[in-house]
Amino acid sequence: MIIRRSAFGCWLLLAVKDMEKLFRTLLVVSLVLYLAWVGSFYLAHSFFSPQVANAVVHTGAESLIQIPEPLVWIMPVLWVIAAIGMWQFSQGARTFYVLLTVMGLIVTAISGMLIQSPAQAALADVVSLCDGAIIAMAYLTRLDARFRDNASNLPLHPTARSGD
Repeated sequence: MIIRRSAFGCWLLLAVKDMEKLFRTLLVVSLVLYLAWVGSFYLAHSFFSPQVANAVVHTGAESLIQIPEPLVWIMPVLWVIAAIGMWQFSQGARTFYVLLTVMGLIVTAISGMLIQSPAQAALADVVSLCDGAIIAMAYLTRLDARFRDNASNLPLHPTARSGD
């Protein structure tokens, strides 16, 4: 068996040894790139010609349902909440993260045309890859035990505080 060593391979090997650090790094990268992707649509007029920017703003043509504007604005907030919970290894946040991911896939499938630049498409692809890795790590690695341990340490009933 031949083992090749490269700078990237050594970094990856070190990162795998510290699964929690890799998990949290992917979580931050995914969230930051997702927020950049969302923000890029609101800054379209800065990046594109007026004709292209006008097309980007009018996405959603041929959609099965019209996504309400408040939902569009609340999604980044929900992703931040889910990421904070995942950072803390909350079992509920892990489930919420999966639900947000599935909901994102469904909304993408039914929300109509989306016009984006190659850079925006690349951001979305990297976010999807990170989310897949995050979910796989949360369920299929030793981090699963971290999520389960945090859930089992929560009290089922509020405890009485001293002096109450």
